[in-house]
Amino acid sequence: MEDNRNDRLVACFCRQCGLTNNGFQMVTARVREYHEDRSLREYTFNRFSHNVSAIVANIEANTQSETGSPISLSPDANMDIDIGDFIIDDAPAPAPSPDAVSSHRLVPFNNEDEVFAVDDDEFVNGELNDNEVINAEDLEFGNDGDIENDVANHDQGTYLDPLPATTPEIYTYQHPLILVVIFLVLFQLHFVSEHLSSIIINFCIVLLQDIYPTASIPTSLATLRRITGFSTLTDSLRKYVSCPRCHSLFLLADPNCPRTCTNDDIRYPNSCQNVLFRTIGNHWKPVKEYSYQPLSSSITRLFMRPSFEAKIEEWRSRSRVADTFYDVFDGDMWREFADRDGHQFVAELQQLLLTLNVDWFGPFENSTYSCGAIYLTVNNLPRSERFKTENVILVGVMPGPREASTSDINHYLRPMVDELLGWYNGKRIVTAEHPDGVRVRLALLNVACDIPAARKVSGFTSHASRCGCHKCHRQFSVFPGTTNLDYSGFDIDNWISRTMEDNREHAEQWRHAETMAERRERERQNGIRWSELHRLQYFDPVRCTIVDPMHNLFLGTAKRMTKVWLSRGFITDTDLQHMQVLTDGILLPPDYVSLKRKIVSGQGFSYMTADDWKSWCIVYSPVVLHGHLERRYLENWLKFVDACRLMVKPSITIDEIQEAATLIHQFCTGVESLYGAEEITPNMHLHMHLDVMIEDFGPLYAYWLFSFERYNGYLKEIDTNQKDSFEATFMKRFLQKTGARDFVRSFEAPN
Repeated sequence: MEDNRNDRLVACFCRQCGLTNNGFQMVTARVREYHEDRSLREYTFNRFSHNVSAIVANIEANTQSETGSPISLSPDANMDIDIGDFIIDDAPAPAPSPDAVSSHRLVPFNNEDEVFAVDDDEFVNGELNDNEVINAEDLEFGNDGDIENDVANHDQGTYLDPLPATTPEIYTYQHPLILVVIFLVLFQLHFVSEHLSSIIINFCIVLLQDIYPTASIPTSLATLRRITGFSTLTDSLRKYVSCPRCHSLFLLADPNCPRTCTNDDIRYPNSCQNVLFRTIGNHWKPVKEYSYQPLSSSITRLFMRPSFEAKIEEWRSRSRVADTFYDVFDGDMWREFADRDGHQFVAELQQLLLTLNVDWFGPFENSTYSCGAIYLTVNNLPRSERFKTENVILVGVMPGPREASTSDINHYLRPMVDELLGWYNGKRIVTAEHPDGVRVRLALLNVACDIPAARKVSGFTSHASRCGCHKCHRQFSVFPGTTNLDYSGFDIDNWISRTMEDNREHAEQWRHAETMAERRERERQNGIRWSELHRLQYFDPVRCTIVDPMHNLFLGTAKRMTKVWLSRGFITDTDLQHMQVLTDGILLPPDYVSLKRKIVSGQGFSYMTADDWKSWCIVYSPVVLHGHLERRYLENWLKFVDACRLMVKPSITIDEIQEAATLIHQFCTGVESLYGAEEITPNMHLHMHLDVMIEDFGPLYAYWLFSFERYNGYLKEIDTNQKDSFEATFMKRFLQKTGARDFVRSFEAPN
């Protein structure tokens, strides 16, 4: 039966449709809904425009009566508003009359239609025309992929009313419109897309033109960011062209930047020669781009915070208990880390020790695309402040779609290491507490990554190599008739520890090898590659590359043992159902997550996060495994649980470290005897090195990767067009959001 469209029409009595002879018009239900929404906006807009003049009159009256208490900008050079971006008019804005509200002229609502830029012509058969949708990235980026900073390319409109300057360095703004501009910039950052923000900006322009006929706001978001100083949060970004093949970097601003890769590593006899650019119209665009935030910018921003210098020195006045570790400050490395003269590095003020994290993540669902982030954290900060997002330094976001393999990651580490070399000697910078400048020093304390990333960053071969441990010289044999490595054997008294001196010697041998065959042989013999971190003469890759407890204990062994029980039939589907019922009735302590439906999901224990495995291991498993796992297996498992309970404490004593080491050694030897050598994993071997690591760097809370994983999730939540160079968008948005408070703080509050 043919569909009669007229049967689906409804009567609309809105302002526009009511102008017909009948007083209404037949439209589709969706069009009527749109008209009703528009009428509601008109009603709200008109009422608001009546009241705003009275509000602004009060603001102006208060501003004029409170002389000496203006809203002003700090002299922070990084946050100053460029007064040249405003056209200064000698005539002040006229004061509103007493009857400003009653005599106020309403803004014709057809202006609002222009603001929202949607009319009935954009409806096709009752549907919005998809061709009118504009991608947010298309609004922000020019053809060359860069943020458009060229004012000439933007419609700026006219400018704000006179904003008098008191001195060349400090601009005092008594006009409330500057607050509107700042609000628009921050509101867009946190709540709306750039496309929607353009609608809001245009709406404000229509509104404010009626209130202040001589004033308006620039219509471009990029211009608003620039005139408020917000763009300075990302202005220091250094852009590199990244070779899609070997990951070599070339400074994009370099006039001699090549069009093809010139990397002459021994892997490429005639240099890499991979294409670095492609043409789009009349422009050259990098195939892959890497954005790097210089340490000088990040460190200066941190030190410009009023309380930062006090916080990084709080550790000096901490309470101390003998043989007890509360934080990284109590570890041996903090005390033993020395400068070139043999003095304790942190003996003087403003000496920062950093943790480096590198991690890859999939930014999109149902995609194999992988990009990587490089983070630094400041260990001098209290643990309660150290991992706050605003205190984290995002060094760069490495482009995908695949991870940099083995030594290729050195290209991304090189700019950071170049700066660390200079900061180790110290640089004089202006800080909030020292406006005349103070000497600041930086050094890398440790590398905290999951095992695959840690091996790449610090120059070790993977856990799947015969030299699969970066802490000791043990070489693992292969099970007869297979290619699987045998990680069994826990006679730790016979293990020989690696040393910093041996590590550097083997790294130099690998670096100066003349053929790839020679390099592979060096790797097989020593398990060492050259890393950019070897340029930091003070850095010990062996001692300072930690074993991440989150992956090692929970995502590693806890997950592995559960799979063993399921695969061997030690736990059945019926057991899982009963265990889930028991789990749902357990009251959790703070900082642990519920496993509702997690135990019975999928094939059992599916979709579990690191937090889930932590809760399962420490809280749930000792209770729910009773009666479901054979006694001998359960008793062995509980040794691992008891060891974890000790090691994850916020503070730990020497005796507890030794007790945990004994328990986890008993667990690993028990796994070998109960399940066989084939069930021993690299993580179980690394368990044997955790005790020394805790003595070096303090409790696991000081450096495990739960916080860094959260930062990756933070990046994944940033909206992008999922096209080329979206990693640059990740970088910009992270810097903008973490620097937003610094931006607001740069505006001095009234006295």
